[in-house]
Amino acid sequence: MPKVIRGKKWVHRSALSALSPTERSQVQRTARKVPDFPWTVARVGNGSVMLGRTTAFTNVHPELLESVTLKGGKLARRSYADPPVYHRIEQMLLPGDPRAKKARARTAVEAGAGLLGRPDIGRRSSWKRAKKGSRNTDALVDACKATLLVPGMPYERIIGGKRGRRGAKRSYGTALSFAKGQGLTRRSKHWKGLVREAHAILRSHGVELKRQIGVGTFAQVYLPKDTRLRVVKLTGDRTEAVVWAYILQQRREGTGLGESAVPALAHTYCAFAFPARPGGQRIYGIVQRRYLRLRTGDQMLLEGVDERITESSNLSRPYAAMGRSLSLLRWGDHTVFNGEEKIRNYLRTLQELASFSLVPYDIHAENVMASIDRTQWAITDLGVTQAPIVVPIPVLEMKK
Repeated sequence: MPKVIRGKKWVHRSALSALSPTERSQVQRTARKVPDFPWTVARVGNGSVMLGRTTAFTNVHPELLESVTLKGGKLARRSYADPPVYHRIEQMLLPGDPRAKKARARTAVEAGAGLLGRPDIGRRSSWKRAKKGSRNTDALVDACKATLLVPGMPYERIIGGKRGRRGAKRSYGTALSFAKGQGLTRRSKHWKGLVREAHAILRSHGVELKRQIGVGTFAQVYLPKDTRLRVVKLTGDRTEAVVWAYILQQRREGTGLGESAVPALAHTYCAFAFPARPGGQRIYGIVQRRYLRLRTGDQMLLEGVDERITESSNLSRPYAAMGRSLSLLRWGDHTVFNGEEKIRNYLRTLQELASFSLVPYDIHAENVMASIDRTQWAITDLGVTQAPIVVPIPVLEMKK
C-alpha cells in the first residue's frame, strides 16, 4: 500500500499515513479548499490531487459518487451517472484494517475467476456485466442434470516407448486415429447440427456465444457475449474432455494437479457433455480463461522445445529434455521475455501430467497460448492425450 496506478497513489482517508509528508500536505491543502465536501478517498500524483466521495468501504467494491480535483491551482468538481468502481481496495487501506482482510479474500476469488484482469471493469455497468458473464459460465456444471462415465485413451492403444522422433510420430499417428475413432472432427456430417444444438442449450442457460475466435481438427472456440476473458470450446474430441474433467476432479478432491503443480496449464473452469443424438454422436463443452496467441519468438522457442521432447527417449519423461531445451536460449531465442521460466514451467507441467499417466501426443506450439501479460505459456489444448482412466462428466441439457 498505497495503491499505485500509472504514477498516482490512491488511499482511503483512514490511511493517509501511508503517504509521504509532502503528499499528505497536498491532500490536506486541497481538503481545506472544500471544507464541506465529505471525501473518503484521495488520489495524489502527476501534479494533481483528487478527493472522492464514495460508498462505504464495507463493500469490497465501493463506487466513486463525486470528486473534487485540484490541478494547476484550479478546482474541478464532478459527479458520475455511471460511477467508477474500486477494485483491490485492500491496497488503499492500512494492513491492520479489518476491511482489508475481507477485501483480500474477495480479491483472491475474483482474480482466480479472471475478473480483475480485464480492461472493462472500471464502471458500475461494465462491472455488473462482467460479474453476470462469469456467473453464467460458472453455473453451467451446477445446471447439469446427469453424469456420464466416459473412458479416456488407454495406453495399450498407443505405440509407446519408442526412441527417436520417428517413434514419437508413429505414436502420435496411432493416438490421433484412436481419438478420431472415438470422437467427432469438424468434418463430420453431424458436426454442424450438434454445434447448433449446443448453442441453443447454452443460450437457455444464459450463455450466448458471441463469435468464433479459433478452430482445430476437433473443436471450435467461441467468445461469450457477457465476458471477454473466458472462452467456450465446443469439441468432438472425447479424449480431451476426459482429461480436463479428470484434472478438475483431482483438484476438487485435493489429490493433485493443482495450479501450482501445473503452472503452464490453462485455467479451466468446467467441462461437460452435451446430450447425444440417437446414433450416439455427441460433443463436449470446456470453459477456459482466455489467452493470447504466441508471438513469433515464443512460437519458435516452443517449437524447439517440442522437438527436443519428441527426440527424448519417451514422451512420458519430458524432464529429460530440460537441458537441451534451455540451451536454446543461448543461441538465438534469448530475446523471448521470461524464456527460462516459460520453458521450466512448461516441462514441469508436462512431467506432472505424466505422473498421472496423462501424456499429450499432440504437442506443438498451436496448442499453447500466452497469458494476458505474456509472462507465461498456457497449454490450452490437451486433445489426443493418453489417459487410461474413466471419469464422470456432467451432461448439460436444455433448460426448460
